[in-house]
Amino acid sequence: MCFRRQLLEYCLNPKVETKTVEGIDVGRLRQQARESGRANSKPPVPFDSWFEVDVFLQIVGRGFRVIPQYELASKRIDLLVEGMEGRLAVECDGDQWHGLEEWDRDVDRQRMLERCGLRFWRVRGSAYYRDPDTALEPLWHVLEEQGVFTGFRATPRPSPGPPALAPEVTEVAVEAEIDDGELRHEPPELDSDSEFFEPGEEQQQAPLFPATSLTAPLSLPPYAQWTPHPVPDVHSAPLPEIINVLVEIVAAEGPVVCRRVYSLYNRAAGNSRLGRQIVHVLNRASYRAVKLGRLAQNDEQRRGGQMNQVVRITGAPELSVRERGPRSLEDIPPLEIAAVRERLRQQEPDLGEDQMVRRLAAVYGIVRKTTQVRKMLLG
Repeated sequence: MCFRRQLLEYCLNPKVETKTVEGIDVGRLRQQARESGRANSKPPVPFDSWFEVDVFLQIVGRGFRVIPQYELASKRIDLLVEGMEGRLAVECDGDQWHGLEEWDRDVDRQRMLERCGLRFWRVRGSAYYRDPDTALEPLWHVLEEQGVFTGFRATPRPSPGPPALAPEVTEVAVEAEIDDGELRHEPPELDSDSEFFEPGEEQQQAPLFPATSLTAPLSLPPYAQWTPHPVPDVHSAPLPEIINVLVEIVAAEGPVVCRRVYSLYNRAAGNSRLGRQIVHVLNRASYRAVKLGRLAQNDEQRRGGQMNQVVRITGAPELSVRERGPRSLEDIPPLEIAAVRERLRQQEPDLGEDQMVRRLAAVYGIVRKTTQVRKMLLG
């Protein structure tokens, strides 16, 4: 066997040793993790908690190279997952290890490391031990997006380029975001096991108009997004602390539909889905914030239910016309769409319904003009 060929094959497709990773005997670690009395003993070095051990074993079991307690810029990361083309920091937020008093320190550490170019993904202990597979499912997608693979990918990912102006490219960019499920007028009936599915990764917004549309494009201010950071677990945190985060999100993005506020909170908490219990707690928190005078709300969508209310900071304008940004059409307040409709009418007073739908669809980067979409755009 040619040693040069062996070396090249290893460099192009290094095999992660499943028996020993970073000097850790994985087999022995699995045995220790399965012991019934492990809670009464400290986790093996270098792990800080048994929760980290469990997540480490799950990721290693997928063939990834994982470094526990990785030190970077004098800061420690719970688990660093490394691949051929990228790496990802995985933080294990167990309640006993990341309590409320450590949030500020956790946020500062994460922001500093993110400035170094490292992306973070967080998982909460309560979500993991409720359903490990569901809790870690988003992780595998994030690893792929970050280029963290278990081996070499012969076809490199295309580098991002400037958004194309051709209408057909715009359609491809936004089609995945809009479907009939996102545009239903009534929320599904819930039972104890029902869940609201989180939207997928936010897409980059399509250009305001295709190259062949209006001669005088409508210029809208950009959509200001809330910056995610670790947030209290809705299952254990006091209601006032949850309210503080909801108000913070609304201050950044309001006027905003409660449903989007809940989704942002839920993802920042490390959850992949909006379950019935989470929605119930967040409904209580937002309703209480309104009663306390910290938020004002308006039932613009006329659908009833707290999660369909459009909320804003008390005293703030009830209307803010902006680009679509990362929002689905369902998450754009009707008053905002109506204001854009009025501006288009001022530009072209003779627009018919079909033409208006096309103009609005171009503004918001929408391709599939279904009956529900038309109804929402025309008001």
